[in-house]
Amino acid sequence: MTTARFSDDFPRLYAMGASVVASLALGLLTAACGGGGDWPKLSSVSRPAAAGAVADTQNTDLQGPISQADLTSVAAPEPLEPASQISVQERLPQLEAAFTAKEQAADEAYRVYTGSLDRFLTVRADGDDLVSWWSAAQSALSRLSMAVDELRVAREDIASDALAITSKSLHTDSGLPANLLALGQLVERSAAGYSRYRTALAAEGNRLATLTPGAFGSPGPSSIGDAGRTPFATISFTTQQPLFSATLRNAVLELQKTVPDVAFDLQADGPTGSTAAQQAALRRVMAELRGYNVAPHAISIALKDEKSAAAGPLAVRIYLKKTSL
Repeated sequence: MTTARFSDDFPRLYAMGASVVASLALGLLTAACGGGGDWPKLSSVSRPAAAGAVADTQNTDLQGPISQADLTSVAAPEPLEPASQISVQERLPQLEAAFTAKEQAADEAYRVYTGSLDRFLTVRADGDDLVSWWSAAQSALSRLSMAVDELRVAREDIASDALAITSKSLHTDSGLPANLLALGQLVERSAAGYSRYRTALAAEGNRLATLTPGAFGSPGPSSIGDAGRTPFATISFTTQQPLFSATLRNAVLELQKTVPDVAFDLQADGPTGSTAAQQAALRRVMAELRGYNVAPHAISIALKDEKSAAAGPLAVRIYLKKTSL
């Protein structure tokens, strides 16, 4: 195991720069454990399979069905040589290039997904357009899932190669690699990058499950407790066209000036059997927040718990938190 290899050579490591190796070891162990440091998220749910239909793509970034070519605009790096046959000076640029390419592919997949999500949020009523754009968002999320899996593989390759390179140098007379610190930093960067996208993927899976159209299936479970919090705002949807955009916009923009990393929990409420109306209300409020450049990861949504005793009028309560929590 990794810990045994490092502990066996501890006296020698101490004389040769134990603090640097300890930093790298911590990065390797962190990567092996999955990155850690995930943000709190809604309970995991199984996402329904996406339908193949895609609606009109006018005025959106999404141009028809998403192909693998959309996510592979960055040229794939050359296959890497075995770590045991190359020095860290040669290996480090290869590892960095490989991970950067995978990270750029994930960035592009996420951009395509958010464009599809934003278009879905603008659909006001149930119908074919709602199902089509929900399906398009599901398809884009599946592509993001593939890109995140590629990041996982790249992270594991970096951790494995870093261990092999370091172990080889410790058991020879060559001493520690000159850029061992840079190798450790790459281990940490790859673990953090994978963890960030894995968390985003889980959160978006929950979001689309919560907003599953009734014509397609039942929405997945979701829950946001108020934890004794007072709502930042409560938007009533008892009228057909509630007017709240200007008031909410001013309040959010002022809030962002003092709390730049503010995040929003949207909790729908309504009478029994109002799931579709609650979903429509959540879509509208989230679309408003997205219009103020609030990132998807800073918005969580939930439907009313049907087991709840109270049955209030149709409304969306907005609670605040920080994205760092």
